[in-house]
Amino acid sequence: MDAKVLSTRPAGPFVKPLFFNVVSMESMRRECLLAKPAGVERRVTSPKPNSAQVHCLQRDALVLMARARLPLPLISITDKVHSPAYATPAGASVRHYTNLPLYDWRVSELVNLSHQCKARDSGFVRCDGHVRPGGTIWGPGSEAFDRTRSYELHSNLTLMALAHFYTGDELFAAKGVELARAWWLDEDTAMLPTLEFAHYSRPRGGRYFGVIEMKDLVWTLDAVALLRRTSSWTANDSRRMDSWCRAYGVWLNGSKERASRNNHGWYFAIQRASVAHCAGDTRSSIGVALGAHVDTYTTAKYITAAGLFPLERMRPRALHYHFFTSYALILAARALTSLGDEPRVRLISTALGRTLKLLNSWTLFMGRTERWAPLCQWARDYAPLYPHVIPDPQTLQKCSTLRQINAANPLLPTDPHSGVLPFSDMMW
Repeated sequence: MDAKVLSTRPAGPFVKPLFFNVVSMESMRRECLLAKPAGVERRVTSPKPNSAQVHCLQRDALVLMARARLPLPLISITDKVHSPAYATPAGASVRHYTNLPLYDWRVSELVNLSHQCKARDSGFVRCDGHVRPGGTIWGPGSEAFDRTRSYELHSNLTLMALAHFYTGDELFAAKGVELARAWWLDEDTAMLPTLEFAHYSRPRGGRYFGVIEMKDLVWTLDAVALLRRTSSWTANDSRRMDSWCRAYGVWLNGSKERASRNNHGWYFAIQRASVAHCAGDTRSSIGVALGAHVDTYTTAKYITAAGLFPLERMRPRALHYHFFTSYALILAARALTSLGDEPRVRLISTALGRTLKLLNSWTLFMGRTERWAPLCQWARDYAPLYPHVIPDPQTLQKCSTLRQINAANPLLPTDPHSGVLPFSDMMW
């Protein structure tokens, strides 16, 4: 890639992303453009690499991964593979997002989970925290549903948008726009703006609609905001994208999960903010809706003085759900920072400071270093602003260790079920 391509920035109006930290991203972009071009072998010789070295290593890895994925076929909601084991729900078309209720197991599927499961509900046994066969990303049977391809779409489109942002290479932008058209905009292949059949095994009146399964949409719509600035994106793309987001937002506001009080409620709130931003709603209306959720769910009833989430602590895999909920709070803080709502950012930061110290005191997570990446980024971005919640020395040491791990292995594997995408610190 020549220097001219690397230095090119597309012209046109720029819709600022809601969650991405564009100021930090622009600083990293300039930092790495002054170093060796992307794709040139780079080694870290210092035992304690600085942030510039780590960011440029990650930029290189990001570009290499994006280049490797350029030839991959487009992803569509219509790519479902029929399975005789799972009947298509009545009323659903191939353009509806479909998936199983993740924790509702058939009795025949149970092996050693019965002691962690509740009584039958609508003909199923609920095993909280344990994903049933067919619901696991890339797992056997998942090809019949849309969870895996949705994760791949969100990951690949975000990857292409970031690769274009950091290099200026239009090849990445063109691929990202093609992915967006196939998934949201093309009348023959696009996902309908609803999750009515996301958890379709239960009767309609007795199920939540799986809003949690679109949690990565907040990353991806910010990636679309970056693509809107490129020459590959057209005015017609904007009209269709705005229309899709507006329609999905209407459906979202009528879903049951808007009343959820645990992590589902947080992911509903940031998803609603994301689609409202995509549809062109005013910043003040987005801030009012998200702020109301923050005001209610950062109180002691939902986050204790010790940093516990009471509605998550008694669940199986409580540690996972504390990390998972923390990510949603970080995203809410990022959005409110973009919207200039300092008081509510302070509310979230105070709560997250307590939770971060709590997670550090637990020992079960020690082998899962990738889960610390977003929390370390939060510490970097927000702790200097709020000295009363600066993480303790052990946490800061853990973040320093993670920085070294990332430098040695920029493609640090990420559990897709955790909600953390690779290169998350390249967005913040």
